Amino acid sequence: FNVHLTAYPYEPYDLRDGKLEKNEAVVIASANKTRGSQVTALLNDITATGALTSGDKVFVTGDFNEPSCHDWTQAAVNATSRTYDIKVEWPASKRIIDFGFTDSLRTVRPDAVYDRAYTWTPLPGSNEVHDRIDIIYFSGYDDER
Repeated sequence: FNVHLTAYPYEPYDLRDGKLEKNEAVVIASANKTRGSQVTALLNDITATGALTSGDKVFVTGDFNEPSCHDWTQAAVNATSRTYDIKVEWPASKRIIDFGFTDSLRTVRPDAVYDRAYTWTPLPGSNEVHDRIDIIYFSGYDDER
């Protein structure tokens, strides 16, 4: 499965620009409003194929336009100089992981503090929001390492 979820509003930009309150619940609500129905449709499509229950190896890839819940942890926030960072359990990734998928990058590179693995944006600058929004999830492997 491959997705390209809605890009705007992009909550990290809205945090940076003061358009969103620095409150995890507020940020999650905005992300759910922006991309929640698309994640629901994705999970429904996956269910309809029967791939997860068949034991097949399944991949979900794409531009999620939302960071991973593994990346905006309290430890990562404490290690950044960005003033707008807060701990956020981003809902798109959380739902996909709770559905039975594994974040491939964080399986092999688990440290979000020292290995941020940004995929967005390539532009330099202290006011740019660098994030990992391009993600590969997998399921169906006995040994997920």
